[in-house]
Amino acid sequence: MYSFQQSEQLKFFLLSLGVGFALGIAYDILRTIRLTISKSKTLIFIFDVLYFLIFGFATFIFFLSINKGELRGYMLFGEVLGWVFYYVSFGLAAKTFTDKFVTIFHAIFKFVFKVVSAPFRLIFKVILTFKNKFLTFSQKVVKKTKKNSKIH
Repeated sequence: MYSFQQSEQLKFFLLSLGVGFALGIAYDILRTIRLTISKSKTLIFIFDVLYFLIFGFATFIFFLSINKGELRGYMLFGEVLGWVFYYVSFGLAAKTFTDKFVTIFHAIFKFVFKVVSAPFRLIFKVILTFKNKFLTFSQKVVKKTKKNSKIH
């Protein structure tokens, strides 16, 4: 086991703050994607598991590249502190922005769907009207045929 100089340890701590900050950004990106798709509890669970896998893999790669895989508490603390710093500062603004973005996205998607589906709804309405008229006509013909038939 080898030890690092204090300046190197400070550099590693600051890098771990940056990694935690970047993981906070990754969380907001995944959150925005999840909210855009759906708000179901199953999807929330899947995206949370995906985030923790990303978080764990990023932490593993970070420790492997910086510290030769050696686990140091101050680096883990730095990652968590970087994530908390992001969440408390930029994360709250990002959350407000992404919530508005998702609301606008859903409204635009609803409008586009309504416009694109309008011709199909019109065609379906015409087909249903034609079907109803045909059924009414056929019922009248059957009734008239029954009435005029010699064998009852």
